[in-house]
Amino acid sequence: MSSTPHTPLPWKASDSGTGIWSAGEPLGKNKIIAICSCDAVSRPKDENTANAAFILRACNSHYELMEALEHLVKAIGFADINDPGISTDEALKAIQNVRRAQ
Repeated sequence: MSSTPHTPLPWKASDSGTGIWSAGEPLGKNKIIAICSCDAVSRPKDENTANAAFILRACNSHYELMEALEHLVKAIGFADINDPGISTDEALKAIQNVRRAQ
């Protein structure tokens, strides 16, 4: 895994809705991050736009969601809840998977 950090967040959609740009860069220095289409095997534009929107939502909210999940796991642990229906196992596994992929 590379130690090079990703382009600063937030990212934004291009005017067409299929491209993803760096919104955190100074005006005029924005760079293309991804384009959700391919000349050889292109998907319908609506699907490309939906894919770009999904990537934007996931990436722009990633750190906030991870922090919230980690806080919830800690809060459940501190509360010492003895309810077998409440488990942090899946949350801890998800956090571990994200951390491993970074």
